[in-house]
Amino acid sequence: MLTSGHHPTDNRIFHREAKSLAGMGYDVVVVAPSEGDMKDAVEEEGVQIVPVRPFRRGWVRRLGILWDLLRKGFTLRAHVYHCHEPESLWVGVLIKALRGARAIYDVHEHWPSLIADHFRAPLRRGAFVLVEILERFASRRADGLFAVSGALGTWYNRKPVEVLYNCPPLRLFSPLRKGPPGRLVVYEGGISPDRGLLVFLEALRQVRARIPDVRFQVVGDLKGGEDREWVEEFVRRHGLEPHFELTGWLPYSEVPGRLMEADIGVILFQPLLYNNLIGVPNKLFEYMAAALPVVAPHFPEMGRIVHEVGCGVLVNPTDPEAVAHAIVRLLSHPEEAQRMGKQGRRAVEERYCWERMEEKLARVYDSVTL
Repeated sequence: MLTSGHHPTDNRIFHREAKSLAGMGYDVVVVAPSEGDMKDAVEEEGVQIVPVRPFRRGWVRRLGILWDLLRKGFTLRAHVYHCHEPESLWVGVLIKALRGARAIYDVHEHWPSLIADHFRAPLRRGAFVLVEILERFASRRADGLFAVSGALGTWYNRKPVEVLYNCPPLRLFSPLRKGPPGRLVVYEGGISPDRGLLVFLEALRQVRARIPDVRFQVVGDLKGGEDREWVEEFVRRHGLEPHFELTGWLPYSEVPGRLMEADIGVILFQPLLYNNLIGVPNKLFEYMAAALPVVAPHFPEMGRIVHEVGCGVLVNPTDPEAVAHAIVRLLSHPEEAQRMGKQGRRAVEERYCWERMEEKLARVYDSVTL
């Protein structure tokens, strides 16, 4: 595994793909920017982690990470290089050419729009086209392609793409523990303005006016942490202290238990980035695995899954009143909410769990290694 922008124990890279491959009998090494004081290679849960220099902003630091990936990846003499960003893909393709190895590209994001968004408006279109050209050129030299959603997979229309949703292992949510209906609404993961932070708080204010004992909880933290001051001020100003909680980042193993204590799961990604519009976040499947009805944006891919499964209510994520109305509806009709939660859980058991994705992962690895 080669990654230039993810930490070594990333949920998808380490906890799902690397551990699954190790369980299949592969010798797996994750080469990634180091965390904290990590300097030497370590082994965790059957996977070796080889750190490179820590991630920092700036092109010089970025190029240094790529040099480290190339140097350490080359000396590993692996049979397969599984790459997780366009730049690590170029490293993998170069090692493939030098070593005669195989390369796999794992597409987590719509990189042309995501990278172009960091540039000022006059340069944005040029950055988009450049990243698109470079990524597609390199991806055609990969021996296998994964994507985190069907919509993202169609971007690479000249090569078969296997969709590996970011689904949780079902065993983490088994046995399913659900108490009596309550008034707890959760948002799992990092929350920020582009992920609906302000809408979430405004919706809480409106829901509390109709359901006084409601509680909103972020099972995670503010993404980046820059917004903490005004969030605390908003909560104080509206008297929401007893109704709003940030748990802070929790160990991966503790999240399922927190979600199974809740009553509704919320996703409020804003339509600011194309990447948001076509993505399917981890939290959707984790809510479904916890048998939570979801309140989610009516975006193409996410909306299609929620609609087909019948596991929640689709809303305009920019409208706090619409979000509040959906939450009040579910809290006021517990039988309907429980039915939606059960349908989501059933869909996870049948097709949206990591155990099903693991079968696809094995199939692609068999095709490139046999």
